[in-house]
Amino acid sequence: MKPLAGLSTPLLLALRRERFRLPASIIALAFWVGLLAISLVRLYPDQESRQGLAETINNPGSTFLIGRIYRAENYHWDAIIGHETLLIVAIAVSILSILTVVRHTRAEEEEGRIELLRAGLVGRHTHLATGVLISIALNAGIAAAVFCTLLPIGGEVVSSAGSLVYVSSLFGIGLVFTAVAALAAQITATGRAATGLSGLVLAASFLVRGIADTSESAENLAWASPLGWIQRTFPWDQNNLLPLLACVLVSAALLLAACIVNTNRDLGTGLVAPRTGRPTARTSLLTPLGFAARLNRTNTLGWLIGLAIFAAMYGPILGDAENFLSQMPVLADFIPTATDDSVRLFASIIVSLGALVISIPAIQVVTRLVNDEKAGRIAAVLANHFSRTSLYGATILFAVIVAAALSACFGVVLGLTAAHSTGDTTLLGEIIIAALGYLGSIVLLIALAGFLASWIPRAVSLVWLVLALNVVILYFAALLDWPNWISWTSPFEHVVARPGADSSDTTAQLVLWGTAGALALLGAVGYRRRAIAG
Repeated sequence: MKPLAGLSTPLLLALRRERFRLPASIIALAFWVGLLAISLVRLYPDQESRQGLAETINNPGSTFLIGRIYRAENYHWDAIIGHETLLIVAIAVSILSILTVVRHTRAEEEEGRIELLRAGLVGRHTHLATGVLISIALNAGIAAAVFCTLLPIGGEVVSSAGSLVYVSSLFGIGLVFTAVAALAAQITATGRAATGLSGLVLAASFLVRGIADTSESAENLAWASPLGWIQRTFPWDQNNLLPLLACVLVSAALLLAACIVNTNRDLGTGLVAPRTGRPTARTSLLTPLGFAARLNRTNTLGWLIGLAIFAAMYGPILGDAENFLSQMPVLADFIPTATDDSVRLFASIIVSLGALVISIPAIQVVTRLVNDEKAGRIAAVLANHFSRTSLYGATILFAVIVAAALSACFGVVLGLTAAHSTGDTTLLGEIIIAALGYLGSIVLLIALAGFLASWIPRAVSLVWLVLALNVVILYFAALLDWPNWISWTSPFEHVVARPGADSSDTTAQLVLWGTAGALALLGAVGYRRRAIAG
């Protein structure tokens, strides 16, 4: 039988399953890029402000985060958009590619669907090809949608040639991490491990690129990172497509390796066998909270390290906050209750961004309850060990603990680095309090995820849409002059979590925690009453 025999059937089936997810991902990412571009144009309306920005962000911290500045002598809107957005959008595209490939390869195999389909006239590489083709279609859709989003902005801001290089870079990085995920899905034995291994490669790429950009002696090290390749295209400046050749060649090599491994392994296994467990379980696993902690410890630890690095990179930048914000007085609109202190104003923006990021691992704790149920694992646990109420309650409680711990860690690291860079030791306590001030907003999202997981488990993904809307509202509503009632819908807008803020948000906190408690209780009722899959 040919390796790709019967490709059309699983491919059409996969497209049908992705008929909502793929268009939503494409539209959301294109909308986000459009918002970023329009916001940057409004933030820097004249050449003086743009040149001031170039001088301000030309420092090691900013260079590590977003890449080395180019065309600094004429830092026009196109250079700003290319320099400040390409890396972060490329990371988003890479993550989407990884999740798509793993979802249609290793996750399908783990759940037993591939074994069922292999009983028919389906080739050995058919499902690997399906995952890769779906991811390529996703990246092509993103590239086309982003290009169409940039075109209406106008040639005065971005040229069509530069836009074409920009979206080609996004497609190139998506292709690379499509191949990385395809190989990882053959090496590992579980979908979670495949995603983790691919994410580790992405993190290593970011780190290598950051070191190369901040060190003159290690500049050539950027060629060891796919993220470094796409940054060397310099969209709207050099428009150099040659680095994308490396993306194509490496992707082809990785896909060839994935096919070779797939040919020589057994169905349901990986090149690396999963680690054997302990002969006896720890006593902590006999409690619902200990069980929830064990399931989520690796993911939580990864986010803890990532957030600590994120805070450590942004803390030193606060020392240049006055120069930075003098070029962007409009940023004060983002934080209407902030003080006039530029350091605390900028710190409040970073803290609010950290709170939104911290919401992701906290929500993941709850959504895993649904994912494990789909895989048939929860029914066995409920049949032998825990009651529904105790398992649900422990999951919600651990999600809150994760949010609190990550908020405290983020606040401590950001506060320490900020205090060191500014010489103001009072910042440490103020930033920690500000970071913990968003806990009520995060807990409300956790409770919403629990409510959806209990009553409408198929719709639990809606909580990610709610989080995305909060990001848009918090960072773009004031800048784009949206009506106040739109901002009012975000729980993050009702919190006065600002370093050194004089006003109180006691009423808002009571409403947030009270609403979260009500949703959590309703979720407990729903989880206790509904049928559990498996």
